[in-house]
Amino acid sequence: MKVLVLGYPESRIIEFLRTEGCEVVTREKKLQLEEVVEINPVWIISYGYRHIIKTPVIKRYRNKIINLHVSYLPWNRGVSPNLWSFLENSKKGVTIHYLDEGIDTGDLLAQKEVHFGCDETLSSSYNKLKCAIEILFMETWTQIIEGSITPVKQDLSDGSYHSIADTNNIIEKLQIKD
Repeated sequence: MKVLVLGYPESRIIEFLRTEGCEVVTREKKLQLEEVVEINPVWIISYGYRHIIKTPVIKRYRNKIINLHVSYLPWNRGVSPNLWSFLENSKKGVTIHYLDEGIDTGDLLAQKEVHFGCDETLSSSYNKLKCAIEILFMETWTQIIEGSITPVKQDLSDGSYHSIADTNNIIEKLQIKD
């Protein structure tokens, strides 16, 4: 089975997929529908992908595109979820969900809450979240492709969303001026 992994060019999930007998194609750059069709994947995995996947791709591969997100959705949808989970003291964790036309709004497939000690840094907590999402993916991949996980709709009346502008604004405010 051919799997297109968008985002990180190297990760444990890529190696895992190869050991599962998958043909893995990776891309970091923004792709158009024509390029995806040419690759002809059975599944698409977005993991650390910094581009919005456009509606034509989502429609063509409906329920065959999953996103690995380092937040406990519906909290901290969008960018810099780890940063915002600390700033807003919201639940911390990881989520695998189907991709839809919204930003991190698709149906949930698997989640795990992650707890941190008081000595965590953003860097160390991010590394723990990456490890947790990779493990969750490896534990659930077979169930995902077999369709044996019942997707759960997100309650979008709760949670939070942050854009790149929100993140840049907070980073600017946190910078120390000489």
